[in-house]
Amino acid sequence: MGYTDAPPGWWREFILASPARTAKLAVVRADGSPHVAPVWVDLDGDQIVFMTSADTIKGKAILRDPRVSLSGTTNARRSAS
Repeated sequence: MGYTDAPPGWWREFILASPARTAKLAVVRADGSPHVAPVWVDLDGDQIVFMTSADTIKGKAILRDPRVSLSGTTNARRSAS
């Protein structure tokens, strides 16, 4: 199967969909190991935003290294075929 570009603005529609969506936020801990946690996401203008505290694993990792990865999901269940 070949690669197909996503349509422009798809991510905006995805984030603003109702009901609200969650994403999995991936950060790197100080020891180099990955940490993945669910976060509620929203938009502030054209920026994807989420909340965390500076004293959480996520917050400490982001303060140390602001590079993160987000993976979104529709949370829809697929039926077995």
